[in-house]
Order: sequence, then C-alpha cells, then structure tokens
Amino acid sequence: MKGGRPHYVVINNAAQIYLKLLKVQEHLPPVVRIPQAKRQKVVPEVRHSGVGHHLRSMPKQRRCRLCGKKDNMLCGACNVPLHKKYAEKFHS
Repeated sequence: MKGGRPHYVVINNAAQIYLKLLKVQEHLPPVVRIPQAKRQKVVPEVRHSGVGHHLRSMPKQRRCRLCGKKDNMLCGACNVPLHKKYAEKFHS
C-alpha cells in the first residue's frame, strides 16, 4: 500500500472505537418497562342504563370480560367484549 496505513491498522482502530462505544453503553441505566394500560372500567351509569346494549361482531377476537375466554362479540354501548350468555349478567 503506497503512502497509507495498512488495512489491518485501520480495522484495528475501528474495532477499538467500537469497543469504547459499547463500554459507554454498558454504564447507561437499565431501561424501565412501562406497564400496559390498565383495563378501562365501565361507568356504572352506562353499564346499567339499558340503552344501546346490543352485541355486535368484531373482526378480531378479544377476551370476555367475565370468563376470560376469547370471543368476537362486543357490547355496543360499553365497548366491552362479552359472550352472548354473559351479556345479561354483566349489565344487571
């Protein structure tokens, strides 16, 4: 190589710089996980109003609020996933 550094010196310098960067990142504080949003509670006035509580189909399944099994039905007023057999129990 004419007039320049040999390639192994350049690679060695790059590796040393990279390792220094890694050591700096090791001393950073750990990442704190933000908990998932808590489940919104249905306001009792809406839940027990008796108006607009018809079940509608959703494209994806979600867990039933009462039994925890997956279903694709959702209360139109409460915006809560429910099985058909638990809809009346949830709203009473």
